[in-house]
Amino acid sequence: MVALMNCEYEIIGQSAGGENILRCRRPECGHETVSAYGSGMVHTMCRINKLKYKTGDILHNLLRDKLGTGFKTGCACKAWIAKMNEWGPKGCRENLVKIVNALLAEAKRREWQLDGRPILSKVARIGACVPGSMCFARAWARRLVREAIRRSEQNEKS
Repeated sequence: MVALMNCEYEIIGQSAGGENILRCRRPECGHETVSAYGSGMVHTMCRINKLKYKTGDILHNLLRDKLGTGFKTGCACKAWIAKMNEWGPKGCRENLVKIVNALLAEAKRREWQLDGRPILSKVARIGACVPGSMCFARAWARRLVREAIRRSEQNEKS
């Protein structure tokens, strides 16, 4: 069972009447409201509860949760998210190698770290399955993509 969430508001300005203009911090929601109360006093059901996430969105959210990273200038993340969403779980499974290769290229370019250790060292040790090696990184990326596919399939069933 999925727990329903309330919006997490932040004050983004003041209305002409002096009330707070609030916006949900979750980019997937973005709900705005006007209230005389502060951000912690307004409770509305977040739109995120109504969204049906697709495979690309889910992979992005997994990366954000695990690495604390989001979109950066020059990354192809949005294009890959759109491509994966269009492919759906079946197409992502068929294109798993392409997706993993794109993830590894981005991991190397941005020097992603997992538990304080580089996912992919600048000089990957070929054949060594230890953190920082290409073998470890490829297995990590493949596991993450498969998890996104599994969650996407669950979303389609519900």
